[in-house]
Amino acid sequence: MEEFCGLCVRDRVKLWEWEFARRQQQVEEYRIRCAKLEAALAEHSAHENSIHETDSHSQNVLAMDLETALLQLEQEKNRCQGLQQINTLLHEQLEIATEVNQTLTSDVQRLTKEWQQARSQLLAKESEWQEEEQYFSLYYTKESNILLSLLRQVLDFKHDFRNLRSHTERELTSFKGCICRTIQNVADLQVAAVNRSQRLIGDSEVDAALKIDDYEKAQNEVPRLHQRISELLDKHEEFQKLLEEKEKANSVLSNIIEKINDSVSQTVKKAQPSVKDSELENLLRQYSKTIEDISQVLLDDGNTEISSLFTIFPLPSSSELEGPQNILNTNVLPSVVNGVKKVLQKYHKQLEESNSKLSSLNEQNNMQQRTIEFLEDERQKMQQLNSQLSSQFESVNQKMQDFLKELKTSDDSANKHSSALETVIKSLNAQILVKVLGKSQNWNQKMGNIEENYENITEKYHEVNLDKELLIEEKMKFSDSLSNLRNQYLDLQTGWNMLRDKESALQDSLASLQTDCESLSLEKKDLTDALNKALSELESEKSAQTALRIEHEKTKMDLKLEIDRLNDKYLELEAECDKYRRQLESIEESEQDAEDEKSQINIRNNDLTNQLTKFSSQKKSIELELEQIRNELKHHIELLETANQENNSLTRKNSELSVNWTQ
Repeated sequence: MEEFCGLCVRDRVKLWEWEFARRQQQVEEYRIRCAKLEAALAEHSAHENSIHETDSHSQNVLAMDLETALLQLEQEKNRCQGLQQINTLLHEQLEIATEVNQTLTSDVQRLTKEWQQARSQLLAKESEWQEEEQYFSLYYTKESNILLSLLRQVLDFKHDFRNLRSHTERELTSFKGCICRTIQNVADLQVAAVNRSQRLIGDSEVDAALKIDDYEKAQNEVPRLHQRISELLDKHEEFQKLLEEKEKANSVLSNIIEKINDSVSQTVKKAQPSVKDSELENLLRQYSKTIEDISQVLLDDGNTEISSLFTIFPLPSSSELEGPQNILNTNVLPSVVNGVKKVLQKYHKQLEESNSKLSSLNEQNNMQQRTIEFLEDERQKMQQLNSQLSSQFESVNQKMQDFLKELKTSDDSANKHSSALETVIKSLNAQILVKVLGKSQNWNQKMGNIEENYENITEKYHEVNLDKELLIEEKMKFSDSLSNLRNQYLDLQTGWNMLRDKESALQDSLASLQTDCESLSLEKKDLTDALNKALSELESEKSAQTALRIEHEKTKMDLKLEIDRLNDKYLELEAECDKYRRQLESIEESEQDAEDEKSQINIRNNDLTNQLTKFSSQKKSIELELEQIRNELKHHIELLETANQENNSLTRKNSELSVNWTQ
């Protein structure tokens, strides 16, 4: 809108300059007419002098004729009366011209004052624009700094989360290794105890005492093993405490994530959230639950998921050592692995969502930078408009000064005609100033309306930014689709041109073949005529030239062979014509395919035009404003026509006066 208003100002300044130039032309025409009147007066005075000379001569010749003298006196009286009337008319015109000149000077002074006021207003608005630009620049720098700090916090959080994840995985692997080693040691001890019990049963009664001692030693080793198991259980409790601390750390990290999301939602209200905070919290809770489940599974007894990976035997008791032992079978349970995989998949999804958030934030930064660039471009345009208006104002002032100087010089050269010219100039200046005052009032009203519109626009600016971003995205998509369509259209044009070239070449070849066929048909006709003539001659000369019959038959055979050869050539040419016709049919089919592709492209273009109708709605508002401006221009044109009519009436009066004066 502001650019459009600037253009309107330019147009109106140009109209003012045009009116001023037209008025100058009218003044020059008036000067030329005055010069013509002066020349006519000089001629009249010379004619009168010549008449006086002739009269003096006639008086010397006819001094005694009283009647001629009386007639001459009456003629001179009539001439004096005509000259008095002309003088009165010229005095009236001079008075009118002085009045017009005074009005023009007053209007010029008013115009200069109004121009100075408009310039001061434009300078004040320019200062306001600069202040607003500084405010917007500070605002956007603050927002960019906030977004950068948020990005840094997010990156730090990702780094800490990865470190914590790697640390927990290492501790879990070490804990699994310790548990597996203890299980293997316990199983070895059980196997050794069973073997010893079997040996004690199988030995003789002589070695029973030694076996009993060994059994007692084994029983003494059993409490040691129980102590070791208790130590392992203590370690397990310590690991559980560590896991609880890690869960607390995870809860703290989740709180930090909630705070970061709250800050992001406060700073970036317009960004569409890709993933809700509740989903992140649920993912963290699920991750902590899975860690707890894995730890519990690893620390369970014989029926757990991890313990089934190894052959676990029950602890031997005093009653079970004597009898046979039942060993459990090992079973691989992939449920833990599947659970861990699911958790990892969820974690990858979380990472992808965070990456999408980062990309959206980057896009918002890019959009803000684009808006800043757009504002800078508008500022530069306003500066250019101000410079152009100032230069135009200076040029108008220079023209007015030059015009005044010319008037002064003309006053020095011809004082009598200067008064008349000043009156004319004043009248013209009065008309110009009346029009300029009307225009200035209209401009002041328009400036008030523009200020109101500017306030409304500033209020609606933030709402429009969202639409602008969507339009820019649609524009990018639209430009991509247009570029693709243009490339396709260019390819189709090149193919179409190639087909046209081929078609033209084939048409040329067909034309050449047709000419060849026509020439062959003419030759065939000539040959048939020659043969007929030869046959008639042979029949006529058959009786006289029987000896030459053989030679004529030979020539006849040669001619028949030549005819056959020509017929073969004609058939070959017809075959080639058929081939070219088939090629033309294939080319026509390809052209039909190209036309089908064109129809598809037209359908796509129709879809694009449907999209462009959305943009045409925006143009309608601009067209309404243009209609208003056109109405104003029509009003100005009507005023100019009235001024022209007045000038024409003045010129008619001057012409009537000149006619009366000549009479």
